[in-house]
Amino acid sequence: MGLKLTEQKTELAERMRNDQKNKSKESLGGKNMNSKPDPYKTRAIRKCWKNFPTLNKWAEGYYYKRWFGKGEITHKMLVSSEKSCDYWPIDPDTLCLCTGETDKEGNTVWENDVLEVTIHEEHAYAIVRFGRYASSLGSDTTEHIGFFADWSFSDHPDLRKDLGYWLNNGAIVITTKFDMLLGEKQENNSERK
Repeated sequence: MGLKLTEQKTELAERMRNDQKNKSKESLGGKNMNSKPDPYKTRAIRKCWKNFPTLNKWAEGYYYKRWFGKGEITHKMLVSSEKSCDYWPIDPDTLCLCTGETDKEGNTVWENDVLEVTIHEEHAYAIVRFGRYASSLGSDTTEHIGFFADWSFSDHPDLRKDLGYWLNNGAIVITTKFDMLLGEKQENNSERK
């Protein structure tokens, strides 16, 4: 069983390296303009990001959860580059799915990203979510499952929820809900001092 798992990890790492090589060949101006993001990828905040100031706090890759005896569980992200393949411990509460889509600037759109759209020269903001939703344009009995734009916290809660509509009409990713929360925590901590 251990050998089969090792072979699967090796195969996954090799596929990730090949994907990375293909993306770097296709990229234009630092952004991959020829293909869609990998919808099987996830991202989460690394547990150790504060200890390594030069390290990106977000780990993007493939989520890995392992159970040990006595109920111990580890949450890690398999992150691959052309030169290495590493497991990083992550905060599972910040785990985000990749939508497989990009915004108008070519940025990958992830679950829990905050989108900005302009409607009649006014800015509106939504959080990308995954789950069941009813379109505000459809009947109350029709329900969809997938990624959607959640406007419930904004000044425009009745806007349509289908994510594809907004991405095709100029939505951009401006931050994540977690970065917003971290920013608020940092501001609150600095105000207390």
